[in-house]
Amino acid sequence: MNSGRRVRPDEIGYYMDVQQARLQQIGGQWLGVMRRGLSIRLSLPGRWSFTVGSAELSSGAQPALSSIARVLADYRLSLITVHGHTDDSGDPVFNQTLSEKRALAVARHLVSEGVASDRILVVGHGPADPLASNATEAGREENRRVELEVVPLTGKTP
Repeated sequence: MNSGRRVRPDEIGYYMDVQQARLQQIGGQWLGVMRRGLSIRLSLPGRWSFTVGSAELSSGAQPALSSIARVLADYRLSLITVHGHTDDSGDPVFNQTLSEKRALAVARHLVSEGVASDRILVVGHGPADPLASNATEAGREENRRVELEVVPLTGKTP
């Protein structure tokens, strides 16, 4: 399907299936890979990707993100939105900025590994979209994350 021709609508599901399978192969225990319809969502836990209060990628996260980038670079008919999230502790303005900087750090790493920048959108949510209650440390830890949403670009040529 990366042959330079248009992808037919009936091929899109298969295209995303194969991309998802490749992403799941790299994931291990640290990467959550979920599928909803044609959308693939990758969840990178904040505790593994960044130190608390920092937007600098950890040395452990960089090789894994490089592996993800290689898959995303191969599947040029997908758009990637990088979503940064924080918990609600601390200053809301700081959390919003931190979520944006973390999402941007991930996006920059993907671009440095060959993913075209025009396929990547960056969104910082701050604490606005929690997965768990912020009342406990476990919940706050779950809320500190970066997610990559991968959706097909239909009717495009690679």
